[in-house]
Formats: sequence, C-alpha cells, structure tokens
Amino acid sequence: MLIANQRLVTFPFLAVMLCFVPALGQDERRDDSKRLLPNDHQPTIVRMTAEVTDISAQADIKFREMRFGKPPLVYLSFDVILRNDQKSPRWFLLPSNLGSGHGAIGEKGGVDTLEVFSPQGKGRVVIGRFLGTGGFNAVLLPARAEVRLRQFPISYWGDPPGNLEIEIVIAKQLTIGGDRAENWFGKSPMSSVKADIAEGAENPMRVRTTKRTSDNKEVAPLIEEDRRLRLPVSLEAK
Repeated sequence: MLIANQRLVTFPFLAVMLCFVPALGQDERRDDSKRLLPNDHQPTIVRMTAEVTDISAQADIKFREMRFGKPPLVYLSFDVILRNDQKSPRWFLLPSNLGSGHGAIGEKGGVDTLEVFSPQGKGRVVIGRFLGTGGFNAVLLPARAEVRLRQFPISYWGDPPGNLEIEIVIAKQLTIGGDRAENWFGKSPMSSVKADIAEGAENPMRVRTTKRTSDNKEVAPLIEEDRRLRLPVSLEAK
C-alpha cells in the first residue's frame, strides 16, 4: 500500500493540497505473490498488482496444415517456438488432443505410456509424448533457451473452428505417478539452449524409447505450474 507524501502549498486566498506518489520501481512491479509476508505478518490491506505477461516472449504457434482422419478426427500441424526466459529449467507442456471431450492439461485423466522423440536439426530437442486419457507433450528447456519445433502435431476431435486457443503450461516440476518425469525418459530430456529442428517434431523414425507403467494402468501427473499461456491461432488457409 502506497502512502502519499503530503505538502501544503499556500497561495493568496487559496490553499492547495498536493499529493506526491512515488513511482513504482521495477522490483515493486514484479509478481506480488513472490514477496508477500507470512500470514501472521500480513497488513490489513494488501495491494495486489496483476502480472502482465508478454505471451509472445514465451511461445509462438503458427498453423501449418490440416488433414482429415476418420470422423470426427482431424490432424493439425503447427510450427512452434518455445522460450524459457527464467534462470532455471522449465517444462513446457503442450496439448496432444483438442476438441470434444478434451480438457486443459492436468485438468483430468492420467497417463500410462511415454514415447520419446529426438527429431533431427540444429541443436538437440527431446519431445516426450505422454499417452492416456490425460495425455500431453512435454519438452524440458534449460535456462534462457529457445527451440523451434516444425510440424508439431495436435489432433482435433470434431469440426475445427476457424480460430482456436491453444494452452501451453510452463512448469517448474513435473511428476508422473510419484516419480520425476526426467526418470521416465531414460537419458536426460534436457534440450539445447538453442535448437531448430528441420523435420516433423514427432517423426515416427525418431522414436528413441518408450516406457509404460508396470501394471499398464494410468497414473496421475503432478504439475508444479509456473504459468499458463493461452495463444490464439488462426486455422484459416494461407
């Protein structure tokens, strides 16, 4: 809560009260949730400032093409750029299915299988495709990283609209059935700081490994979220 400094300026026949409000410094404009005191030390009134996130600074998605499968299935592909602007690694979770019957990532369902892809190009990118009723794609980026994924597939169930919204979850930690997601990949899933793949993101020829739950039953993912990005994407033909 800002407290104005008050100064009384006197003119003939008139007294004017001026209020000077100090400008917010950069530290004060940061996410308030990171600088709140413990509950027993909270002031009576707390000023909350909404964090303004430049979505384009973290991710960018452009529609490439559409193929029709057996109704109601439609195969969409996109060019995707992911950027980690943090000082520590982050998981980027992207949907594998959209449309009827499919909710946001982590909202419901579980996973029972992981397919690991290593598409070719400049730098190294590892893509984990978790399968199940709550399936999604996962890419682990180091600090200050930027990767470009080409022909990234997302299935749409139903009649796709001319414009849709794709949600990407950025997470500090990802746990699958009580086990760190990194352990599911076998080898390190960390991508390069800079990477630009030259082929389809999930080329079947680039499957590195697969892993299933021991009893073939789904387990729940636990996502420690950093933020969620909602990107509008036009599906209109170019």
